[in-house]
Amino acid sequence: MRKRKLFAFLTIISLILPLAGCFNKIHELTEEEETRVVRYMADAVLEHDVNYQARLLSEEEKQKALEEEARKEEELKKIVEQEKVEKEEKKAENTPDEVSTSYASKTYAVEDIDEYLGLENISFDFIDAEIAAQYPNNNSDVVVFKSPNTNNNLLLVKFHVNNHNDSDTEVVLYDKKVKYKAYINDDIKASNVEKIIVGKTLDEFNENIKAGEYVEADLVFEIPKDITVETLELGIRASGSDNIRIKLK
Repeated sequence: MRKRKLFAFLTIISLILPLAGCFNKIHELTEEEETRVVRYMADAVLEHDVNYQARLLSEEEKQKALEEEARKEEELKKIVEQEKVEKEEKKAENTPDEVSTSYASKTYAVEDIDEYLGLENISFDFIDAEIAAQYPNNNSDVVVFKSPNTNNNLLLVKFHVNNHNDSDTEVVLYDKKVKYKAYINDDIKASNVEKIIVGKTLDEFNENIKAGEYVEADLVFEIPKDITVETLELGIRASGSDNIRIKLK
């Protein structure tokens, strides 16, 4: 019988020892298994205590035994919780960081565009967004004429660029290497159609604006024909700056 008890005790110890290292590999226990292991440990210790075999425990000793059991149970739970934390940390380390390539979740206002682009006394007003079969609708002052691909339409996002200076001001945006994206209905993402060398598109903007006046400027996106634009946000990414996201409608 003593050999059997000793064998059981050694078996329990062999299960617990792997938990004591650097937590490189910890056996994951259910709550029920944790309770059983702790109770087995307490029983094994008590069974091999020569004094315990010779007498019954007093109420005080019983209370201490219960406290010890609770303490060991709490320690075991901490070990299991540590394993979970380490797994989460390892998972986070192996997750690709997409922050640098995505647009910021914070939504800015149209009034923030001038500050973001480093312009003084120049402001932007969002006028409208419309669907078109071609851009522009007339070919005056056109260098490149754009038609959408099959099954697509063009989304034209229209702005006024305002000059609040007391004198005529040349506003140059094309050299800022700004990238634009349209977020439609919180689901569809469309990239700006670039290299439409029309003097008044926002990405190629290079205009002399008279004092106190404005010039119209568009952004052109290509979207599927079956899309109805209900909500619209504009993502802006300038070279060397954080990305911003403008709520338009």
